[in-house]
Amino acid sequence: AVVFTDNHSEYRWHYGMKTKDETLAVSKRWFAEIADIRAKHPLLMVMRDNSGENTSRELNDFFTDNGVKNYFSTPYEQWQNGSAESSINSITMLGRTVMAESGLGGPLWFSAVTHGVNCRNATFKKRIGTTPHEKIFGVKKDVSKFRPFGCRAYMHMNKDRREKGRHAPKAIAVIHLGFASDCKTSGYKFLIEATGKHLISNQAKFDENFFPYSNCKMVDEH
Repeated sequence: AVVFTDNHSEYRWHYGMKTKDETLAVSKRWFAEIADIRAKHPLLMVMRDNSGENTSRELNDFFTDNGVKNYFSTPYEQWQNGSAESSINSITMLGRTVMAESGLGGPLWFSAVTHGVNCRNATFKKRIGTTPHEKIFGVKKDVSKFRPFGCRAYMHMNKDRREKGRHAPKAIAVIHLGFASDCKTSGYKFLIEATGKHLISNQAKFDENFFPYSNCKMVDEH
């Protein structure tokens, strides 16, 4: 995964990768997605560590061509890029926390971490006197739609999704996996336990006090 951190607002962006070779593509995606922010607050410098994927000529040229200065921390002195390093640690801890609470783990770790990042960006920070989301976007994050990771939910199945037949159920029991923000949509992400398939929808009812896997040891097993 790749984490981008804005030092001024402490806002975090989180992207998944299958291999480190995708760093350039992910960086381009992030740069495009913050176009509205860059229009108000020009991006002047990007600081990275000295790993191979971060020092590639292609990545350096991309930022340079877009008027952004490349800057690197000294090898083996990660403290110079302390904000980013602490972000990785805190995001990892948030992911582990929601996995432990819900009993879900293993292949679902990325969804857990994404949920943690979304919560962190909407949490008040004393240093900046507000939330990272409000600091960078100028408006408060609507937290009324936040639901606990791993809780039971009942997702409505419209006629195109449900099984054929007059008596086919119009809703199914699923597991809530947080917002589908990694898919760039406002919907929730759900897990169908029987098939392992993920679905995205805004139409669901939640049982926020019931965590079907809370007594399982899936984190340890995976």
